[in-house]
Amino acid sequence: MVWVGERMRPKVWISAFLVGVWLVCGVGRSPCDYTPPESHLRELKLRGDVRWHDDAYADDRGSTLSGTLQTSFRLLSESPETGWGVDAQARTSLSGGILELALSASASGRSYWENDLFGVGSLALSAELPARLDGDLTAGIGLGRFRDVTPLAQAIRVQNTLLDERLLVAPLPTRVLDELAAAFGAVGLSTTERLIRVEQVLIDSGLLEDGALGVPGLVSIIDIVERGEIRLCGWSIQARAGVRMMNYPTPRISEAIVLAANWAQVPDPVSQWTAAATWITDLRLAEAYTLEASLRYTRRLPGGWRAEGAYRFVRRTGEDDEAEHRHLATGELRAELGRAVSLAITGELAHVTGYEEPAVTVSVHLTYDVF
Repeated sequence: MVWVGERMRPKVWISAFLVGVWLVCGVGRSPCDYTPPESHLRELKLRGDVRWHDDAYADDRGSTLSGTLQTSFRLLSESPETGWGVDAQARTSLSGGILELALSASASGRSYWENDLFGVGSLALSAELPARLDGDLTAGIGLGRFRDVTPLAQAIRVQNTLLDERLLVAPLPTRVLDELAAAFGAVGLSTTERLIRVEQVLIDSGLLEDGALGVPGLVSIIDIVERGEIRLCGWSIQARAGVRMMNYPTPRISEAIVLAANWAQVPDPVSQWTAAATWITDLRLAEAYTLEASLRYTRRLPGGWRAEGAYRFVRRTGEDDEAEHRHLATGELRAELGRAVSLAITGELAHVTGYEEPAVTVSVHLTYDVF
């Protein structure tokens, strides 16, 4: 039996009350609990570096000019009835006077029926110029859906930041978090209008210290809004059939059978997991196919740093006696220098069938988030 003195009773009751508030509030809420009426997002990133070396010989026999430019673009629109998306990545590299281009792009449209069952049409293109160019046009059915949960992730980040800065006297209830998410996700608002709505929601909650947000709080919210990364939750599986066009080793058109799976999870407001797998074949099925799989993790760190790790695997069979395997593992540590500019240290480990050992690359470069 535990005895509590008379002087300790008020503190015990206050502690119990705060624990109760903590349990009913949204502190432990996952961003993936959020389901917006519609999802609309777009993202364009550019990253590049240039290296020039002038050797000590008059004829410049060892002089080199090399560099890379990487671009990624993502567009997603989801409503209860329809959805469509575009996803593209490109990498251009110049080394020893040789220009190489690797491109992967896809566009798809979906029509939803009941229980997230949908019909889908897709156009995909992959290229490794100047040697390889593949494309497929397919249609089929699928199951699942993705949601843009960025508004709730931003709302939870605002709550946690204001708690750390002691501008909130207690965590926000779930209802207030939902109202904040609605303000962050409202379509057609300017940044100023969005901030005014967010501030009013916080004031109406009655949990702000001194009843006002103040300049420090507004600055923190602006930083979250302008630096906030896109957060996606959901999954989908698809089965499609159509035609496939290839130019390697010889130009030809064949049947295309595609099985695809995608997954995204947001464990907390500052991190994101994504995974994808695609199997493309023709009527030969296991005799000739292309299998691609990828896994990526990103996380925002304190002090304006971001970390990212990714792995991609490609297996091709049927064109030669030996299957071709490609492995690519990357890691990146990025320091944000401004609202859209960052300095990154990147490590890359790549291995392709036929080479004696993996290639290792370490680089420092600037990244610009266009939008």
